[in-house]
Amino acid sequence: MGVVEGVSQNFQLIEILERERNIMSKRENANRETVDKFCRHDKDTGSSEVQIALLTDRLSNLSEHFKKHPQDKHSMRGLLGVVSKRKKLIQYLRGEDLPRYRRVISDLGIRK
Repeated sequence: MGVVEGVSQNFQLIEILERERNIMSKRENANRETVDKFCRHDKDTGSSEVQIALLTDRLSNLSEHFKKHPQDKHSMRGLLGVVSKRKKLIQYLRGEDLPRYRRVISDLGIRK
């Protein structure tokens, strides 16, 4: 019985790892698509536009999480941090380059 239980547990662990890998690859693909949409040049991954777009995607994922888990207070603290970070980046972009700011806001549908 011990060997069979060990093999069964190994298969369960492998299934969990495969599910996590699929989730990670989906997230990586979504991030790549976002970067490709908002990048300013081929190697751009850190411009304000890209960071704001990635944080917006992360916020939408967190809001979906809160629909399923409304009592998750620890994740709520993380959500507030992400909102704050995005707000600071938006303020920075608005002060630096108003046309870029307007384009990002309209593409993401953040503000009216």
